[in-house]
Amino acid sequence: MPEILAAVDWACARVTDPQAICDGGPLTLDAIDGARPEGAVLKAAAIKVLDYLDKPGALSLQVEDFADMTRLFTAHHPNGDGVVPAALTDDEGLRRAIAAIVETQGEVADRSGDPGITIETLNAFFEQARAVLDWRDRCITEPGMLPLEEATADAAAVDAVVVKVDDYLARCRLASFDGQAA
Repeated sequence: MPEILAAVDWACARVTDPQAICDGGPLTLDAIDGARPEGAVLKAAAIKVLDYLDKPGALSLQVEDFADMTRLFTAHHPNGDGVVPAALTDDEGLRRAIAAIVETQGEVADRSGDPGITIETLNAFFEQARAVLDWRDRCITEPGMLPLEEATADAAAVDAVVVKVDDYLARCRLASFDGQAA
C-alpha cells in the first residue's frame, strides 16, 4: 500500500490537476505542470517521446505510444541500457570496431533491438587481442614457437586455397565413381 501512495504522490506532484491522470484519456502536455521542477523534467521527457514517435507538435501522450518500446529506444539515441550499437556513432572506424567486437564476442541486443557491445564484450575483445599479440611476440623472440620455423608462414598460405583444393578432390572422387562425371 505505501508504494501505491508514493506513486500517487509522485504523479500528483507533476500535474496541474490530478484528475487528468484519473480520466483514462490521453495525458495532455498542458496537464503536466512545467512550472514546477518535477513537472518540467516530465514535460521535457514527454516532448522527447513525441519526437521519437515522429509526432512532433502533438499535444498529448496515449497509452499506445508506449506499446512498442523499440520505437522509443532507437539505436541512434543513447538509452542508458549499457549496450552500444554501431548506429550510435557516425565515426566509420568506430563502427568497424564495434562490428569486429560483435563478430568475435557475440552481440548483445540494445533496447532498440539492434546488436551492440557492452563493457564486458569490449574488455573480453581487448583481452583476447592482447593474448594474440603476446603470442605473436613470443613467436618472434622464442625459438621453437613456430612449428615449421620460417616455413610456417608458407604453410599458412595453404589456408587461402583450401576451398579450391577440397573442390578439386571432390571432383576427382566423383570422376572415379562415375566416368560421365568427368
